Amino acid sequence: MVTLRRNGLLSSCEPCRKSKLRCDHRYPICTRCIRTHKQDRCVYRPSPMSGPPRQTNPEQSQSGSEETHIPSTTSNTREIITNAGPSRLMTPSPSGVSVGPLDRTHADWTNPKRRRLSQPGFLGLTSYDAALKDSRDYLGMSTLGSIEKDRGASLSEGSNAMPVESDQIHQGARLLSLLRDFPLYIRITEAYYRAIHGCDPLGRPIMDLVFQSVEDNLVSRMLESNLSEARTLSSEIFQMFNNPITVHPSMTLPEYMTSMSYRWEIIGLAFSFISISTVMASDWDGMFQIEGRPVIAQKELALMTLSAAETCIKFCEEAGVVNDPVSWLILQHTHLTTLIHGDGDHRSWRALGDLSTIIFTLGLNQPDSDSDAPFWLSEMRKRLMGGSISCDKQLATFLGRPPRISSRFCNTTLPLDLSFEEMVAEPSIRDKAIGKLDANGWNTEKSITKAVWSRIPLLMGHVREDILELSLNNQIEDLPRKVDDILQHSHQVWASIPSFLHWKVDMEVHQNLIADESSLLYLHLDYIYNDFLLYRILSKRMNTWCEELVQVSHEILGGILLLIESKLRTGKTSYFGLPVAGVLAIELVRRCSPISADSASLTFTTPFPRSRVIQNLSIFASYIQTVIRPHEGNYGICQKARETIRRVLDVVLSAENTQPVFPVPNTSAGLEFSNDPAMSEV
Repeated sequence: MVTLRRNGLLSSCEPCRKSKLRCDHRYPICTRCIRTHKQDRCVYRPSPMSGPPRQTNPEQSQSGSEETHIPSTTSNTREIITNAGPSRLMTPSPSGVSVGPLDRTHADWTNPKRRRLSQPGFLGLTSYDAALKDSRDYLGMSTLGSIEKDRGASLSEGSNAMPVESDQIHQGARLLSLLRDFPLYIRITEAYYRAIHGCDPLGRPIMDLVFQSVEDNLVSRMLESNLSEARTLSSEIFQMFNNPITVHPSMTLPEYMTSMSYRWEIIGLAFSFISISTVMASDWDGMFQIEGRPVIAQKELALMTLSAAETCIKFCEEAGVVNDPVSWLILQHTHLTTLIHGDGDHRSWRALGDLSTIIFTLGLNQPDSDSDAPFWLSEMRKRLMGGSISCDKQLATFLGRPPRISSRFCNTTLPLDLSFEEMVAEPSIRDKAIGKLDANGWNTEKSITKAVWSRIPLLMGHVREDILELSLNNQIEDLPRKVDDILQHSHQVWASIPSFLHWKVDMEVHQNLIADESSLLYLHLDYIYNDFLLYRILSKRMNTWCEELVQVSHEILGGILLLIESKLRTGKTSYFGLPVAGVLAIELVRRCSPISADSASLTFTTPFPRSRVIQNLSIFASYIQTVIRPHEGNYGICQKARETIRRVLDVVLSAENTQPVFPVPNTSAGLEFSNDPAMSEV
């Protein structure tokens, strides 16, 4: 806590005191230290000029902690967790001399009791242990009986009996203090999950159970603002954190969540749900105004809860904990990172790497062989695999990089197209629902809110990987034939999907989409985006103009505008919109350029809707100025693209439109603005 100096004034934190700058005395971290990224050094010492630095061991300050109160989240959202990296606070040595971070790291590495051994997780047929395991099985030495049991045991062995550091307990206490505003978090997430219509691979029921578990077991103990109670609860969670998770075939989801109540991965899941809902909330000021208190800054709350989720992930990594809830948490964190930092940020790509790591560590890419796993858990693993592949292919496509989760190494079966309630129901109800599915596992009720969003990525993932391989390989022979083969394969896979999932309405005349229609339109756009990518590769590599590319770009842009006009946020405006807008913009410029011999020889089988394209680009540029909000991660690249589109339209509509601003090739091979950094990012 902040103490008084001899003159009665509040003490300044160490960074402000040493820099002779004004400190606002906020506890536990002042505003200036947050702004200058000095959270780990922001400490208040009662007598900084007399004696050694104050010890940061929470156990040594228990007497003073009884009077320490935790500020409310809504009154000061900045008073939060340090960064998710290892703590750099000075820690006391046994001799009483302050030990620096380098000395402490050396002590951790050389002390056998402090070493954390990482277990390998799933081991495949070529692994070092495969032949040895066959020998053990042959000799009757194996008592576990399945790969899955071996895997579960190995993953839980590394985390038991690990001592907990005092600064970890203190950091956990600061994290738990955020739960005092839990009613507000519930309001935020309820508003978001009413609007997404079952598109989340985890689903609203999982969120409800996570929130119920946190509220029943943790929130009730955090009603008082006493920091000592938060430390006690944090210590209890770390002690229970080391206990392995056991499941059995008849285990229900509520039982499973009850056994997970006092664990950091569940707390991290709660904060990730809150952060995603915060980023996607639309009417922020109107919905979350608390009487008598200022409106919380949307971006601050999103960053704060993101930091809380990352701290929970760090706790799991340090303890060597790898299980199903951790994989749920990392999937949510990957999605959250793209929303807050943007798809182009290196942190998003790194988060995707963490997701692929846990997928392969848990062996989710292989058929489920865990005989002890209940039915709903096996299905959840398949749905998580579908959601992970979807995230992987979208981010790899957006960045033009190889996918991290290759379908060539995945043998996962499709999840059954059941609703979440049917999946977790008692066996008699569940079997009745399974009996209503068709031969391929699709529901016959024409519902798009079941497992559709996990099944389709698993089916179409191979197609997108073939496209990415084509785009990244410059040594492809007979490129037109390969493009045609992938096109045919994409169309065949899509034709195998039930007809009720196909978009059949003319986007030119359809208005005011309802929720189910918006979901169908999104699936349709994702499907024809494969055509766009293939035609674009063909045009760039063959240095030729492709009429089909312009047509599919016009169709995709029309679909995006229809989604936006219906006020149905998809969060993928930049994913689909920026590339197709770039193609249409350069096509307008190309048609305004002096006619060369090559372009004059081109024949057009379909009229180019010039006025319609100009109108749609104008509307799109206007939308990305207002619909993409400043706190969203892709805001920066969207505004750069908007400026480029505006400049193109100025050229096209001006009287001097015969002299384009951008150098355009004689053919339309260069479907990018060659000198414009904004569109080069697209």
